[in-house]
Amino acid sequence: MMTETSQLHPELIRAQCASAISNLEENNTSLLDLDRAIDEYIDDTTLAGRGYDAIRLQMEDYKLINSAKREANDSDIRDFRVLSTRVGNGIVLIGAVILRNKEAAEKADADYKAKINLYTALMIASAASIAGSLLVTHYRDLRNDYRDLREANQATLQLWIGMEDRYNNVEADTKNLFDRADALRTQISNGLGLIAGASTGLPDSYDSESLAAWRLRMQELRDQVAFDQALAEIRAEHGDEAYEWVKEMYESTRQMLNDYVGSTEGFNPDWFPIGQYDLELLNQVITDYVMIQAIIEVLENPDFSQETWATHTRLEQRQEFLQNLQNAFIDIFGIDASQIDDMVFHPPDPERENWKGSAGATNNVSEIWINPNNINPSNEGWLPWKSSATNSHNDAIQTIVHEMRHVYQFQTIVDSLHGRETPNVSQAVVEAWDHNRQNFIHPPQSGDPNYTERWQEYRDQPREWDAWGFHEEVMEIRG
Repeated sequence: MMTETSQLHPELIRAQCASAISNLEENNTSLLDLDRAIDEYIDDTTLAGRGYDAIRLQMEDYKLINSAKREANDSDIRDFRVLSTRVGNGIVLIGAVILRNKEAAEKADADYKAKINLYTALMIASAASIAGSLLVTHYRDLRNDYRDLREANQATLQLWIGMEDRYNNVEADTKNLFDRADALRTQISNGLGLIAGASTGLPDSYDSESLAAWRLRMQELRDQVAFDQALAEIRAEHGDEAYEWVKEMYESTRQMLNDYVGSTEGFNPDWFPIGQYDLELLNQVITDYVMIQAIIEVLENPDFSQETWATHTRLEQRQEFLQNLQNAFIDIFGIDASQIDDMVFHPPDPERENWKGSAGATNNVSEIWINPNNINPSNEGWLPWKSSATNSHNDAIQTIVHEMRHVYQFQTIVDSLHGRETPNVSQAVVEAWDHNRQNFIHPPQSGDPNYTERWQEYRDQPREWDAWGFHEEVMEIRG
């Protein structure tokens, strides 16, 4: 909050930020040069023996420090850019001047208000006197004069309040800048001390528990810095709403994964629990956000509108509508078009009467089945959940998004099993999906005495938790 000693000099701060960024970038270049020199020493095969092996370990720690320094520098560079943007190009703000002038304007406002009330009362009282008309006019004029003075003063007061608010907003927006880099730099300093201490008794001294603990803490802090950078980038590119969505979805996904492992017997927990700052999982959530926005854009195409759906009065037309929608989604989900067949409009299981859609695969080629009864125009008058073309259109859209997400899950699992990279999905999620695929809980049939409990178990398993949450988000944003 602004105090008498507060000052904000935007142009000076912007110049200082530019200078600091330049110095940090130059330092990063020097650190890379230093790394190359260290690599030459580490790779020198002519230096052999336990002593040199210990020194190589020491050099690796120095490389770790250099990497952390560059990451801290990069974090500071981002924060200096944020600071430079936040302070803007406004006028210099001096706390002592602003607060004193605001206080004077507030006092004047109170004085003017008191005078207005006084002359209003005198004007009313004078109406009953012998010289009433003259006094009333006199007091009315005085009241109006003070009203004008108060109005002009209030504009001045708002000016000073606006300056104070601007300072306070800049302070609030920037108060946490540089915190992550500061914590990382503290650990860098600690590491330098540990390395120096461990170097005094080489070669036997360079395998201490304190160094191992320090390396672990360094990795945690580096993960935090990278995590914050990814969040900052989604905020800068997509805004506060996207930032909050990504944060919330990250936490709920992380919780789901940890709950699943904790409650699933025989599950391999080697890569659990998911840490607080898991960059791989965060990048998956960011990818999902971008994917959802792309789906919304497709659904805004008139070809896929409710109006177009309503004009399709034959089942074959609606089947073609959904096939075209599947085709439009293939690139968004990053699915190899050769790995998904055309949509099938008959049940995979004849006993499932009320199913809407299903996804499966044969020889690693995915396929989506759609219940034709749910999209048949002739059924809209009697199926309770299809009482209109609007309802059947919404339900069809939801079903396709849900089942395409299952195809995406399956193709991701296949890629992982064949040793292909899955850059858009965290490895923990891939393994949870794969385990769930092999231990899938099917939805209960109507009449099941434990229907509610089993339905919840079905919804809470990783693949359904993901697919339901994904299609619900699409439908909510779509409106």
